Amino acid sequence: MNRTRVKARHGFTVIELILVIVVIAILAVITVISYVNIQSRADLSRLQQDVYNSRTALTMYSVDNDGEFPEEGVVAGLLHLSANSTYQYTYTSSTNTYCLTISSDRHELYTTNTIATSVEGVCDGHTSRLGGTSVALPDPIVSDQLLAWWTFNNGLAHDETGTYPDGSLMNGAYATVGENGTANGAIYLDGVDDYVSLGDVLNNVPLPITVTAWVNLRDADSENPILVTDNSQAYYGNRYSVNPSLQTYQHFGNGGGASSASRRSAYSPISSVPINSWVFIVYTMTSYADMASYINGVLKSTTTYSGAATTLLSSASYGATVGYMNNSSSQQYYARMAVDDLRVYTKTLSASEVSQLYAAHAK
Repeated sequence: MNRTRVKARHGFTVIELILVIVVIAILAVITVISYVNIQSRADLSRLQQDVYNSRTALTMYSVDNDGEFPEEGVVAGLLHLSANSTYQYTYTSSTNTYCLTISSDRHELYTTNTIATSVEGVCDGHTSRLGGTSVALPDPIVSDQLLAWWTFNNGLAHDETGTYPDGSLMNGAYATVGENGTANGAIYLDGVDDYVSLGDVLNNVPLPITVTAWVNLRDADSENPILVTDNSQAYYGNRYSVNPSLQTYQHFGNGGGASSASRRSAYSPISSVPINSWVFIVYTMTSYADMASYINGVLKSTTTYSGAATTLLSSASYGATVGYMNNSSSQQYYARMAVDDLRVYTKTLSASEVSQLYAAHAK
């Protein structure tokens, strides 16, 4: 009697099936996450383009209307938005400033007339579609006659007013914690060869001028230049620094060199600038006989002058720098410091404005 053996057929075990299902589930999750991330990036890109197009339209309106930005009732016909984007717009006529929020289902960006880019979040007083928090509208002190504004956020020498092109960090200067604790909110300079090159900017800006900056000096071994508008040995332009005695120092020249007849300098005779802590320094230069400085919102009561120059002259041959001053071949000064929120105004800030600006940005 012949017997035929039938081979047993083995299927997947329960464990094998579970493993297959888990692998498929993991792959599905990865696919979904990748798809969602791609959609999110595409949405953000569209929103950024909306902000850019809308800023351009508002700027063109301003050019056609004697520098005035549009009121709320006019702006609807000017903005260029994608299908899913919504906007909120606030205009303050007393200061001719605006804040614009553009939102989608995934992102919200805002911009103002003093910010050349878009920022995550919504303007103060605007309603978030995503449940986010609002930000303050531009302070009138910030926008009134503000010529240039380098926040140094994320290690960039970007002028937020859009007046000047971006500068460059030189020789290893890098982003560090800002005066208000913001990560990458300031620039650190090592005092050896680091500096920020702002390019050929701030040429022949007439007086009055106010320069403000948050600085954290790490030592006082030599001159600590904060801003030099014409970095040359011929003494063109303006210079703002803290000297080795920790006194505020400001200077303008007419390009005739270091002689007394070619420059005019002013410094506070009181050693008042601390080291290893953030300090808010303000330099006002109203005329050759009227210069002053403030430390943390407080006016330094006395000023000592030297030099006899009465006119300021710039040169397009020399660029502006932060943290570096070229006095001569034997006098090359590099500041060892962190610097944050550098501003240049084409007016003399009042004591009240300085105090308000300090209070608005102090920790």
